[in-house]
Amino acid sequence: AVQRNRLRHYLLWLARYSGLGWPVVRLARRRWPASKLARFSRRWYLIFDFNPRPYLRRLEVPILALFGGLDSVVSPEPNSRMLWQALPPAGRARLTSHIIPGANHLFWPAVTGGTREWAMLEKRFSPDLLPLICHWLSEQVVDHS
Repeated sequence: AVQRNRLRHYLLWLARYSGLGWPVVRLARRRWPASKLARFSRRWYLIFDFNPRPYLRRLEVPILALFGGLDSVVSPEPNSRMLWQALPPAGRARLTSHIIPGANHLFWPAVTGGTREWAMLEKRFSPDLLPLICHWLSEQVVDHS
């Protein structure tokens, strides 16, 4: 029953974020042998059950959250919003969040953002990424001299 519930959560996630849609996911579900379904009981799958909110509420450090605008793995808008909502008011003041236009999950310049195009993309970061990180880091440095 636990494995079936994990599989259900994974299929919901797959249909929503992969761009494949329900018809393809249903077909895959019917064709997958039991041996492939068994992999959902492995430890890596626990990430789908992980709820970060209790940990986010306790953070007391500055937070830089970066999202690729074309990310098909972690949807930028809802996850950015979830992060902001999960933080207490004091934590929200320490949150800096950016969505990098045209970048995929790996922060590479992309066309669609889908994982299928990763092999065809140049393996380089978006030109907007490092300046954002450097600027944020420079704002966090306190001169104690």
